[in-house]
Amino acid sequence: MFRKHDLGVFISTAERFGGKVDDQYVNDLKSQLIIKDQKENAISIICHPFSYGGDDGLFEIAIIKNGGLCHTSISGGKDDTVRGYMEVEEVQKAIEDFLTGNFQWL
Repeated sequence: MFRKHDLGVFISTAERFGGKVDDQYVNDLKSQLIIKDQKENAISIICHPFSYGGDDGLFEIAIIKNGGLCHTSISGGKDDTVRGYMEVEEVQKAIEDFLTGNFQWL
């Protein structure tokens, strides 16, 4: 579950780099946040007991394009579509890289 402060940090980072927070995906448990770029691609950030690192308060991210998870240099490279066990600062950097195009589709 997101701590209120972390959620605010992620939203302000997204807004700073032109991202759009898709509020409909911030569910009642505040366990997922979806941020879209100008092309409607998205970065999903989750933190719950079943996510990689969620039990430790860490985050898992994935990049979504055309409704599916993608292999990118941000989300785990060629071997995976998600990246877990991320600290707040690592997620902030991933949001920035995603929204500025500083990554590669693999």
